[in-house]
Formats: sequence, structure tokens, C-alpha cells
Amino acid sequence: MGYNATVVIMVDALEHIERDSKFGATLSRAIREHMSGSARPGRTDIVSGSHHNAAHVVEVHSSSSTSVITVGGNLGVQQLLSYGGGQQVAQEARERLLREWAARMGYDLVRKGAEPEPVAAETPAAPSTPVPAYLLVLSDHKMTTARLVTGAVWNWIHSSFDSEQGLGYMERVPVDVLTEVEEEGESAYVTDGQLHITCGSYENDRALAAPGHEFDDVAAAMKYAKAHNFEIKETFNGCIY
Repeated sequence: MGYNATVVIMVDALEHIERDSKFGATLSRAIREHMSGSARPGRTDIVSGSHHNAAHVVEVHSSSSTSVITVGGNLGVQQLLSYGGGQQVAQEARERLLREWAARMGYDLVRKGAEPEPVAAETPAAPSTPVPAYLLVLSDHKMTTARLVTGAVWNWIHSSFDSEQGLGYMERVPVDVLTEVEEEGESAYVTDGQLHITCGSYENDRALAAPGHEFDDVAAAMKYAKAHNFEIKETFNGCIY
């Protein structure tokens, strides 16, 4: 549990940092600023002495996720955020991260010596103009599922919570989203067109019930999106409970 922060420190600024008794407080303030979202999607610079970018916060993420960072040219960049903490340890997990990163860049990853998967002849041609789509990644300690959803579903997931209703209430699912839910058959979450949401997890509550094209992992979802010319606009990382 908890959160991790990635910070790049400029070696040329070490003398300034050594003499800066307030560097720890400045660093803490920069991390909190980054977590608040006011600095995203860029970096948050940290001043020390006369050095205006002695360090910078690259990203902050939950310890239940794994962040892939590249550092070069005095700049740190988050390349991938994948749900599932500690994925950099096991070989299988590292392979999964590599496949996810490749898929997000539009590539299929094939092990040396392995034959690439054949493409079915009957696969319909993808539309010439990219179709906007959104990716939901939901995980627990045993499994991860990925789901491609429409803009209407995405907007519903991120709509506001009515605090006047209390800490939790039954929410009426929007008609356009409910139509998609009904097309998929029974839902374990939606009852009589309503979904129970709570103030602390209302976005995740909606994501669990969200209709969409489901896959066993992110790589499979990205491969499908590439084949059908879907453009992934944004990704939501959540929990299965």
C-alpha cells in the first residue's frame, strides 16, 4: 500500500543541495504538488539555491502499480503505467511490461526464433480514420483484465459524485450506457438500470460495471485496437473487488 515517487536529481546541483537545509521540505512540497495534479502532465521542478532545476518529480503512482521510466538528456519521462505492483521482479512480469509498452507504441513483440501469429484472411478491414476508444485496466492480486470502452462510457465513469446523496447511493445509469449494458446481457453490478456507488470509489464502481470489449490482458487489448484502428485516448487503472 502507499505511493511511490520518481525523482531525477541533477548531479551538477549536488553542491547546492548539500548546502540547502530546506531541500527536504522543498522536495516534499513538489511531490505533493505533483500528486494534486496541478503539475501534470509535465514535470515538477525543484529549486535548490541558485539552481532552478536541481531535481524534478517525474511521476507519482500507487504502489499497486508499476511505472516504467526512461531518463536521458536531464529529463525523466514516464513511458508506461501498468497495474500490478512489483512487476519488475519476476521474468514473466517483466515480459508483460515489455509487451504492454510495445503494444502502446503500435508494435507486436515476438520472441526470437518464434513464428509470428498468422493473420486471419477473413479479418475485416480496419476503418481508415482512427476510432476513439478508452482502455480500462482492472486488477486484483491474481488477475488483470482489460476492456475497451466508448467515449460515452468513459465520460460516465468520470462524471461527478453527488455528495448530497450521502456516502453511497443507487445511481441511475445513463440511457446510452445502459443500452450497451443490456446488449451484453446480465450484469452482476447493474440492477433495474441502477448501480450502487460510494464516495471513495465511485469511478472504480462504474468501471467494474462498464460495458465494453473485454480481454485477458492489456497487450491483447492493444493488439486488437491496432488491428481495428482504434486510437486509445486515455487509460483508467482500477481494482477488482
